[in-house]
Amino acid sequence: MAQRVAYQVGDISLGKAAELMGVSAEEMKELLLRAGIPIHLGPASADELREELSAFERG
Repeated sequence: MAQRVAYQVGDISLGKAAELMGVSAEEMKELLLRAGIPIHLGPASADELREELSAFERG
């Protein structure tokens, strides 16, 4: 349960949540969707992508 919350607020990735839950990434997606938690797969907009790239470049 804590893994779902951590994923939902962006503290961990889908893959990490799946690893902690002991399920595959596909199973984790299914669990999240059943719980009404949206799946985050990459930036939602070009602006968000630019922000992520800037943060990555700053290290």
